[in-house]
Amino acid sequence: MPDVKTAQQIAESQYAFGILFVVLFLVSITAVAFIFKDLKRENKEREQELKDLIAEQKQ
Repeated sequence: MPDVKTAQQIAESQYAFGILFVVLFLVSITAVAFIFKDLKRENKEREQELKDLIAEQKQ
C-alpha cells in the first residue's frame, strides 16, 4: 500500500490539475466568445456592404 506521503502528493497533484483544467476551460470559453463576437461584427459589416451595393444598383 502507498504510504500517507505518496497519497498526499497524489491528492495535491489532482488538485493542481483540477485548478489548471478550470483555468483552461475559462480561457477557452473566453476565446470562443471573442471569436463569436468578432464574426458577428464582420457579418454585420458585410451585410451592410451588400445592402449598400444593392441600393446603388437600383438607382
